[in-house]
Amino acid sequence: MRAKLNSIRIKLILTYLLSAVLAGVCVFFVFMTVCIAFYYNYEDFLNWVNANVVVFLLAVMLVFIMLMSAFFLLLTKKSIKFIEKITQLVEQISEGNLGIQIFDERTDELGNLSKAVNKMSSELERLIAEEKRWEKSKDEMINNISHDLRTPLTSIIGYLQMIIECKQNDNEDYMMQYAHVAYSKCEQLKLLVDQLFEFTNVSSKEYKLDITKIDVAELVRQVVAGLMPILQEKNICCRIDFPDEKVYTSADGTLIARVFDNLISNAVKYSPNGGNIDVMLRKEPFGAFVRVTNYGITIPEQNLPYIFDRFYRVDKSRSNSCAGVGLGLAIVKSIVEKHKGEIHVKSNDNKTVFEVRLNTNT
Repeated sequence: MRAKLNSIRIKLILTYLLSAVLAGVCVFFVFMTVCIAFYYNYEDFLNWVNANVVVFLLAVMLVFIMLMSAFFLLLTKKSIKFIEKITQLVEQISEGNLGIQIFDERTDELGNLSKAVNKMSSELERLIAEEKRWEKSKDEMINNISHDLRTPLTSIIGYLQMIIECKQNDNEDYMMQYAHVAYSKCEQLKLLVDQLFEFTNVSSKEYKLDITKIDVAELVRQVVAGLMPILQEKNICCRIDFPDEKVYTSADGTLIARVFDNLISNAVKYSPNGGNIDVMLRKEPFGAFVRVTNYGITIPEQNLPYIFDRFYRVDKSRSNSCAGVGLGLAIVKSIVEKHKGEIHVKSNDNKTVFEVRLNTNT
């Protein structure tokens, strides 16, 4: 009921009636004033009114309408100014000034309109800022892709040129060495293209998950078994800490295996020879919690907020000591978020910890 009374329609109707009442009161006082002025010639005044009744009524109506309009404009002056203020704000928004807000405590439709304009202004400001951020991200991505494609391509072209220019009596070992280098650079290119394709697919809203019930412990064990060659190569011990009870989650098994494969292989990559890696699994009320810890190269604190960004690398030198194209963790985050899960990273005290939470119902 109170909301209806605060309606601008009700307010306009009440303002219209109040203007009519005030105009009527004013006309009455004017009429009484005229009657008093013609007190001693009252009969002559009545005779004139009777003789010119149409003119008299038209004059009264004209005065009434003018007074009513004046009172109506006066009573709605505040609302009109408020509408003009909103109009000016919209014009400024159209010119690109999105930081302006209307501060008003009205509870009628004009108040709702001001809130809607404020929300529109804030949303436009957010969208423009996001567009600029994505534009910058796109430029950086293009630059990074160009760099990652150009570097191995330049090497491939150079080594193939050397093979072409080799004479028949040249050392065959050198030719094989050139061929092997060119082949490794081709594999590096293939890795980049594959990861770009995978990231595009996983990030797409149209990508459909193949959801099944997964035994998380068994899945992680299979991933670790697949990484045994690189673990043995660096003499790294992968210590597994799993509960006795089964831990299940509903997820796309192939994608979740990709998550753990990336996290554990990264742990191996940044661990010293002969070191240890810890993989812990715990059951939570709404899903599974997995922690992967390595005790090697840490991530500087200032880099942690960007570690899951596309093409982001902690080593700005872009050296090949730990080869990668900077898409692995971006893919991991996309997969986890597509499963409505969470992933976090901490790095200090000579250890780096990645924590993944997967919900039972995706």
